[in-house]
Amino acid sequence: MKKVNLGSGTTCLDDWVNIDSSFNARLAKCPRLRYLLFKIGILPKEYYEMPWSEHIHKVMVRDVRKKLPFDDESVDFIYSSHLIEHLRKDEAEKVLRECFRVLKRDGLIRLIIPDLELMARNYLKEIGEIRNNKGKKNYLPSERFLDIFGVGVERTKTPFILKIFLSGSRHRWMYDSISLTALLESCGFVDAQKRSYKEGELPDSDLLDNRPEHSLYLEARKP
Repeated sequence: MKKVNLGSGTTCLDDWVNIDSSFNARLAKCPRLRYLLFKIGILPKEYYEMPWSEHIHKVMVRDVRKKLPFDDESVDFIYSSHLIEHLRKDEAEKVLRECFRVLKRDGLIRLIIPDLELMARNYLKEIGEIRNNKGKKNYLPSERFLDIFGVGVERTKTPFILKIFLSGSRHRWMYDSISLTALLESCGFVDAQKRSYKEGELPDSDLLDNRPEHSLYLEARKP
């Protein structure tokens, strides 16, 4: 049985093929450079302390926007958490078509993304609370909402190399359950089902799932 985790980060289970192409993962392959960037103040402490050294030996560093390194219909399960929102919509579609290609018939994909509908509802709720004098003082819901999309104003001067490091964290597209289902169906998937945190048909979702406070969980099959 072959199970693939696309955009794994440091959530790397031993019996999964873990793939990640982030600058984090690439830098973890060069520990001396990573340490040097931290010591000279370019790599922030919170990024340096991420436990990449414990997991990087389990990670295949590969750009998922390119052809996946698997034969047609050779994968049983695909899991991807908080990845496709960092891709342009056309890139996300290309990745999902590759997922469709490599999955076996009746193979299952589980996608976790920020839930645009939930975020929009929370934004409107916060606006209403402020208008009714029940919200936080000196708090602008618009700034937090726009920061989610990576369009917030850059408040500090950021070193060029750090801009490269952080560029992958920017959201380039957002989805709700309707738009994500439509995208999956356009790539050939069927029976898209909204799931709950750590619940569903995909194996190990109880070990892999994260960020339940604002995530959408969706599973679909290859017919």
